Amino acid sequence: MDVARDVILYNSPFIRNHDNKKFLKDLHKLFDFLEKKYKQKVVIAASNKYQYTSNFFGKRKIIYGKTSELVDNAKLILGHSSSALYQSLISNSPVINLKHKKFGLIRKIFIDLFASNVLNQNSIFIENIIKKKKIKLNTDKKFRYKILKNYFISENLAYKNFSFYLEKGLEKII
Repeated sequence: MDVARDVILYNSPFIRNHDNKKFLKDLHKLFDFLEKKYKQKVVIAASNKYQYTSNFFGKRKIIYGKTSELVDNAKLILGHSSSALYQSLISNSPVINLKHKKFGLIRKIFIDLFASNVLNQNSIFIENIIKKKKIKLNTDKKFRYKILKNYFISENLAYKNFSFYLEKGLEKII
C-alpha cells in the first residue's frame, strides 16, 4: 500500500444510532472541515467484517483490511474508541475521539473512557467541532509511552519482528 502521512483516517464500523441521517450529515460536515483545514483527504479504514453496500461517507475512499497500515501512516486519526486506535500509541499520530449527541449514553461513556484511559485526552462531540470550526490536537507522548510500557512491552521479548517495529514506533514518540 502506498500511503504516506498525507491522509486523515476515519476508523469506525458503521453502527446504528438513534438518528443515522443526522450523524452522517454531521460526519460529512466534519470531514469537509478537516479536509479543508489540513488540505488532506479523509480515508475510511474498514475491517473486512464490514462490507458497505453503499458509500455512507460522501464518496470518500474506503479501504478494507488495511487498518493497521493506515493507522501507522495517517496524519490524523478519527475514531470512536475502536481497538484499532491502540495502534496510534505506536504510530504517534494525533487521535480525535469522536462522539455524537445522537449516540446512546453507554456508547458515549465508552468513548470517554477510552479517550481518557488510553490517550489521556477528552473525547469531542462532532457537533462542537462543526459549530466552532476549530479543533485543538494534542498528543501526550509521555502518557502514550507509559501505556505501551505498562501493557504492551515485555521485558523478555524474543520476537525480533515485533521488537523492530516497536522500537521504530518508540523512536517516533521519544
